[in-house]
Amino acid sequence: MRQLGAEGFPWHNPDRRSPEHDQRLRHLARRLIWRAWPAPARFIAALAAIILWPIRSRADTRRLINAANVDALPPGMFWSAWGAALRHNIPPAEFGGFGIPETAHTGADHWLFTREASLLSAHLTSKSVSDLCGDKVRFAEFCSRNGSLSVVSPLAVISANKFSQAFDGDTPPTRDLVVKPVRNSQGRRCELWTYRDGGHVRQNDGKTFLANNFIDHLRATSDTDPGGLVVQAYVPPHPGLSPLAELGPPVARIVTGRWPDHRVELIDAMIQKPRADGWLTHGGPIRLIDHETGRFCDRRPGPHVFPDLTDDPVFDGLKLERWSDCVPGLCALHKMIPDQAPLIGWDVIFSPDGPVVLEANTTLAPFFFQVARQATAADGRWSELLASYLP
Repeated sequence: MRQLGAEGFPWHNPDRRSPEHDQRLRHLARRLIWRAWPAPARFIAALAAIILWPIRSRADTRRLINAANVDALPPGMFWSAWGAALRHNIPPAEFGGFGIPETAHTGADHWLFTREASLLSAHLTSKSVSDLCGDKVRFAEFCSRNGSLSVVSPLAVISANKFSQAFDGDTPPTRDLVVKPVRNSQGRRCELWTYRDGGHVRQNDGKTFLANNFIDHLRATSDTDPGGLVVQAYVPPHPGLSPLAELGPPVARIVTGRWPDHRVELIDAMIQKPRADGWLTHGGPIRLIDHETGRFCDRRPGPHVFPDLTDDPVFDGLKLERWSDCVPGLCALHKMIPDQAPLIGWDVIFSPDGPVVLEANTTLAPFFFQVARQATAADGRWSELLASYLP
């Protein structure tokens, strides 16, 4: 029921100010939401969504007002955000975060909203590609075999209490390690283990294991995820990024697009540093990356609805070393990916030795890019590419 209350009305009410291809994308996204419900329950689910969306969107609008920068709120923000939710299925947080009130001339369909964009990118991507990128072991092998960039390769793989790939010498390396599920995790159950005084210490609770006990612990916990666990080396950031790395390495989120004619280009890029409560970057402060130079873009001047997300001055003046090596390498890898893959989101750490690929994602939404830019994703480049795959 909570999900139904967050999806909006089942239909698409187009905004005539929006380009036709954006209207087509949103129309398809609403159809995909309808199809995602089990066939016998579709009409009941649609009725529930129609009832719940006005209630949920009103509550979300109130939360937006309470969480926002008061100085950035335009007059009548509550009614305009709630009205946009009821008329065009715009989530209130995205209505405020994207600065839509300040760009009233831009049609509602011109923006890519999280739920719809995720469904669209997943729908237009071949399942074989999603499976490849979702499996960290297969993905690392693919990158090592086909690319010129370094990739975080598995040091060990454990599933159902057994090692399908053991540590070299059957002993954990004496270095910092990351343990995560083999398949898609979105940061869930990712653990950082710091090597200290002959043992590995878990960052979140200080629990310590010596070598043999650490292996036993991995076996015992490997059945908590269906695909098992993978152990990788912790990748430290380049010294030039140390202001962003108090808790862990910042991660570059780089999106490449492959058009139906197979040309691949950079679509968007940003840098994200860890949250204040841990070493993971999910939800942490962000800054866009200049596509040509790898420098972090200036903060958007003026008031912002969510200043804590985009206005952190620690990014100012920094850049990514060997950016010119990274983008061509990612584009080359995207070209090598089999089957249809319009958008690939790459997670990259810029280490002292250069860019290192962590993983790739095929279900994408440009929420952070649009918040940071206060404009539609890459000036519509995302939606133009997705629309090129529509009949």
